Amino acid sequence: MRSKIIVFFCIYFLCLVFSSSYSQDTTGELYILSDIVGEEIDMLERQKYTLFPNIQGFQYARFYTLPDSSYIVELVTKDATDGTINTKRLPRSEEMIMNYKRKIEGEIFQATPADTLYTVKLRDGNTLQGRIIQRDEESISIRTPAGLEIRAPRKSIISMKPLRGKMVGDQYFRVDPNYSRLLFAPTGRPLQKGDGYFSDYYVFFPGVAYGFTDYFSLMAGFSVIPGLSISEQLKYFAPRIGKQFSDNFALSAGALYMSLIEEVAAGVAFGVATFGQPDKSFTVGLGYGYAKEEDED
Repeated sequence: MRSKIIVFFCIYFLCLVFSSSYSQDTTGELYILSDIVGEEIDMLERQKYTLFPNIQGFQYARFYTLPDSSYIVELVTKDATDGTINTKRLPRSEEMIMNYKRKIEGEIFQATPADTLYTVKLRDGNTLQGRIIQRDEESISIRTPAGLEIRAPRKSIISMKPLRGKMVGDQYFRVDPNYSRLLFAPTGRPLQKGDGYFSDYYVFFPGVAYGFTDYFSLMAGFSVIPGLSISEQLKYFAPRIGKQFSDNFALSAGALYMSLIEEVAAGVAFGVATFGQPDKSFTVGLGYGYAKEEDED
């Protein structure tokens, strides 16, 4: 009887060991697919790099390496009917991992000019800005605008994204945040997808604009004149379409519609062209204004 008990506990102990080993094997170590996206791929990055196109309810994805040097991806999804959060861990081959990398890094490092600057966030809380002068599987070398060269191990990098600007000599020039508009009128350059701004004319006429695609944006707002009710305030919105045909030419067209109380409406339809680079350009436009009162035929 005693020997049976000993055998039972031996089998139980071995089951615990194998169970623990299996759990460790399937958990793995977090693997940063690319410094550009960091530890996980969110919904915006998934859309930008066209990753996991057939996964419904995608929330985010993480990659892991197992002790046997194989890879798995952890996909977190949300059920559209009841909002349940589900997690799947699927194996991925080395070839698939390289395809993911090419989708992310190929676009960034091959399509951007050599004078493009990157902002690099490190795990210790520091942030570096500079050109990527060299990179390999272990580290990335960065040259700052001051000429300092820093070698950062990939394991110490949380994220790396290109800055919207360029280097001219030893000076960095950021992209004009108002590239799609002048003091009041728009330029020919369309508002890029995901970009937006808040404007306020003469304090009492605020408005917001947002780029829904690289070709279509919408600006809207209303006045906040003291003493007037909401129905008496001026409401306005301005849809616009456009395209950046080349570095030196962009064309846009749209309309501004305004309504004052319920009886009066006015606006302008316009077309705008911009010639030249963002730092030196010329904008010309043509518009057709109109106004209408409620009692007009």
